[in-house]
Amino acid sequence: MPLSESLLQSFMNNLNSNAHILDVCSGTDSVKVIQQFITSGFRVTAIDFSEKTVQLFRNMRNRWIDDLYIHKVQFCVQDIRHLGIQPQSVDAVSAIYALDYFDLIEYGSILHVLWNVLKPQGFFLLSFSFRPLSEKIDFVVKRALILNDLHKVGFKLLSLTSIQSSTYHWLLTQKSS
Repeated sequence: MPLSESLLQSFMNNLNSNAHILDVCSGTDSVKVIQQFITSGFRVTAIDFSEKTVQLFRNMRNRWIDDLYIHKVQFCVQDIRHLGIQPQSVDAVSAIYALDYFDLIEYGSILHVLWNVLKPQGFFLLSFSFRPLSEKIDFVVKRALILNDLHKVGFKLLSLTSIQSSTYHWLLTQKSS
Protein backbone atom coordinates (compact mmCIF):
# COMPACT_ATOMS: atom_id res chain seq x y z
CA MET A 1 0.00 0.00 0.00
CA PRO A 2 1.18 3.54 -0.64
CA LEU A 3 3.38 5.30 1.87
CA SER A 4 3.32 9.02 2.67
CA GLU A 5 7.06 9.65 2.86
CA SER A 6 6.56 13.29 3.87
CA LEU A 7 4.23 12.49 6.78
CA LEU A 8 6.47 9.62 7.88
CA GLN A 9 9.45 11.98 7.88
CA SER A 10 7.48 14.59 9.81
CA PHE A 11 6.54 11.93 12.38
CA MET A 12 10.19 10.90 12.83
CA ASN A 13 11.39 14.53 12.97
CA ASN A 14 9.12 15.13 15.98
CA LEU A 15 10.78 12.35 18.00
CA ASN A 16 13.88 12.35 20.18
CA SER A 17 16.75 10.28 18.79
CA ASN A 18 16.26 7.53 21.39
CA ALA A 19 12.45 7.39 21.14
CA HIS A 20 10.57 4.14 21.67
CA ILE A 21 7.99 3.49 18.94
CA LEU A 22 5.19 0.94 19.19
CA ASP A 23 4.21 -0.35 15.75
CA VAL A 24 0.85 -2.11 15.87
CA CYS A 25 -0.52 -4.73 13.46
CA SER A 26 2.98 -5.04 12.02
CA GLY A 27 2.13 -6.89 8.84
CA THR A 28 3.85 -6.61 5.50
CA ASP A 29 2.69 -2.99 5.14
CA SER A 30 4.97 -2.06 8.06
CA VAL A 31 8.28 -3.62 6.93
CA LYS A 32 9.63 -0.54 5.14
CA VAL A 33 8.46 1.76 7.92
CA ILE A 34 10.01 -0.37 10.68
CA GLN A 35 13.29 -0.45 8.75
CA GLN A 36 13.28 3.35 8.55
CA PHE A 37 12.56 3.66 12.27
CA ILE A 38 15.39 1.31 13.21
CA THR A 39 18.01 2.79 10.89
CA SER A 40 17.06 6.25 12.23
CA GLY A 41 18.07 5.04 15.69
CA PHE A 42 14.66 4.52 17.27
CA ARG A 43 13.78 1.52 19.42
CA VAL A 44 10.78 -0.38 18.05
CA THR A 45 8.34 -2.81 19.58
CA ALA A 46 6.36 -4.35 16.73
CA ILE A 47 3.20 -6.27 17.57
CA ASP A 48 0.75 -8.32 15.58
CA PHE A 49 -2.03 -10.68 16.66
CA SER A 50 -0.80 -13.37 14.26
CA GLU A 51 1.90 -15.72 15.56
CA LYS A 52 2.65 -16.60 11.93
CA THR A 53 3.33 -12.95 11.02
CA VAL A 54 5.50 -12.37 14.08
CA GLN A 55 7.51 -15.52 13.35
CA LEU A 56 7.96 -14.37 9.74
CA PHE A 57 9.37 -11.06 11.01
CA ARG A 58 11.68 -12.82 13.45
CA ASN A 59 13.02 -15.00 10.63
CA MET A 60 13.36 -12.07 8.22
CA ARG A 61 14.93 -9.54 10.55
CA ASN A 62 18.44 -10.95 10.24
CA ARG A 63 18.23 -10.39 6.49
CA TRP A 64 16.87 -6.84 6.52
CA ILE A 65 18.31 -5.35 9.68
CA ASP A 66 22.03 -4.72 9.93
CA ASP A 67 23.59 -6.30 13.02
CA LEU A 68 24.20 -2.81 14.33
CA TYR A 69 20.44 -2.28 14.70
CA ILE A 70 19.14 -5.77 15.53
CA HIS A 71 18.86 -5.02 19.25
CA LYS A 72 16.57 -2.05 18.53
CA VAL A 73 13.54 -4.11 17.48
CA GLN A 74 11.40 -6.57 19.39
CA PHE A 75 8.52 -8.53 17.84
CA CYS A 76 5.60 -9.67 20.01
CA VAL A 77 2.29 -11.44 19.53
CA GLN A 78 -0.44 -9.22 20.97
CA ASP A 79 -3.92 -8.04 20.12
CA ILE A 80 -4.13 -4.28 19.57
CA ARG A 81 -7.45 -4.24 21.45
CA HIS A 82 -5.85 -5.60 24.65
CA LEU A 83 -2.24 -4.45 24.83
CA GLY A 84 -0.08 -5.75 27.65
CA ILE A 85 2.02 -2.58 27.67
CA GLN A 86 2.40 -0.19 30.59
CA PRO A 87 0.42 3.06 30.34
CA GLN A 88 2.41 6.07 29.15
CA SER A 89 5.42 3.92 28.26
CA VAL A 90 6.05 4.70 24.57
CA ASP A 91 7.00 7.94 22.86
CA ALA A 92 5.13 7.23 19.65
CA VAL A 93 2.75 4.77 18.01
CA SER A 94 2.50 3.87 14.34
CA ALA A 95 -0.53 2.07 13.00
CA ILE A 96 0.06 1.50 9.29
CA TYR A 97 -3.31 0.44 7.86
CA ALA A 98 -3.97 -1.30 11.21
CA LEU A 99 -7.56 -0.10 11.56
CA ASP A 100 -8.42 -1.64 8.20
CA TYR A 101 -8.56 -5.04 9.95
CA PHE A 102 -11.29 -3.99 12.38
CA ASP A 103 -14.90 -2.89 12.27
CA LEU A 104 -15.61 0.84 12.56
CA ILE A 105 -17.43 0.16 15.83
CA GLU A 106 -14.08 -0.87 17.40
CA TYR A 107 -12.07 2.18 16.32
CA GLY A 108 -12.86 4.31 19.39
CA SER A 109 -11.83 1.63 21.88
CA ILE A 110 -8.67 0.78 19.89
CA LEU A 111 -7.68 4.44 19.74
CA HIS A 112 -8.25 4.71 23.50
CA VAL A 113 -5.90 1.75 24.13
CA LEU A 114 -3.22 3.39 21.96
CA TRP A 115 -3.73 6.77 23.67
CA ASN A 116 -3.16 5.08 27.04
CA VAL A 117 0.25 3.63 26.13
CA LEU A 118 1.55 6.95 24.78
CA LYS A 119 3.56 9.26 27.00
CA PRO A 120 2.17 12.79 27.42
CA GLN A 121 2.49 14.74 24.16
CA GLY A 122 3.33 11.47 22.33
CA PHE A 123 2.86 11.21 18.57
CA PHE A 124 0.56 8.85 16.70
CA LEU A 125 0.96 8.05 12.99
CA LEU A 126 -2.14 6.43 11.54
CA SER A 127 -2.99 5.33 8.04
CA PHE A 128 -6.16 3.77 6.70
CA SER A 129 -7.63 2.96 3.34
CA PHE A 130 -11.00 3.26 1.72
CA ARG A 131 -12.04 0.61 -0.75
CA PRO A 132 -15.32 1.75 -2.33
CA LEU A 133 -16.28 -1.68 -3.68
CA SER A 134 -15.83 -3.50 -0.38
CA GLU A 135 -16.92 -0.92 2.21
CA LYS A 136 -20.51 -0.40 3.20
CA ILE A 137 -20.07 3.28 4.06
CA ASP A 138 -18.64 6.04 1.97
CA PHE A 139 -15.28 7.69 2.40
CA VAL A 140 -16.58 10.95 3.85
CA VAL A 141 -18.42 9.11 6.62
CA LYS A 142 -15.47 6.81 7.43
CA ARG A 143 -13.00 9.69 7.60
CA ALA A 144 -15.39 11.75 9.73
CA LEU A 145 -15.88 8.83 12.14
CA ILE A 146 -12.13 8.31 12.53
CA LEU A 147 -11.47 12.02 13.04
CA ASN A 148 -14.30 12.21 15.58
CA ASP A 149 -12.98 9.16 17.47
CA LEU A 150 -9.45 10.63 17.50
CA HIS A 151 -10.77 13.88 18.95
CA LYS A 152 -12.99 12.18 21.56
CA VAL A 153 -10.10 10.02 22.79
CA GLY A 154 -7.80 13.05 23.11
CA PHE A 155 -5.67 13.23 19.98
CA LYS A 156 -4.96 16.53 18.24
CA LEU A 157 -4.76 16.29 14.44
CA LEU A 158 -1.50 17.79 13.15
CA SER A 159 -1.64 16.73 9.51
CA LEU A 160 -3.75 14.69 7.10
CA THR A 161 -2.59 13.51 3.67
CA SER A 162 -4.62 11.65 1.06
CA ILE A 163 -3.01 9.53 -1.65
CA GLN A 164 -4.42 8.17 -4.91
CA SER A 165 -7.71 10.05 -5.13
CA SER A 166 -8.60 9.72 -1.45
CA THR A 167 -8.14 5.95 -1.35
CA TYR A 168 -5.33 6.01 1.23
CA HIS A 169 -5.10 8.40 4.17
CA TRP A 170 -2.22 9.23 6.49
CA LEU A 171 -2.74 11.20 9.70
CA LEU A 172 -0.21 12.59 12.14
CA THR A 173 -1.69 13.28 15.58
CA GLN A 174 -0.45 14.11 19.03
CA LYS A 175 -1.72 13.13 22.46
CA SER A 176 -3.35 16.18 24.01
CA SER A 177 -2.61 16.97 27.61
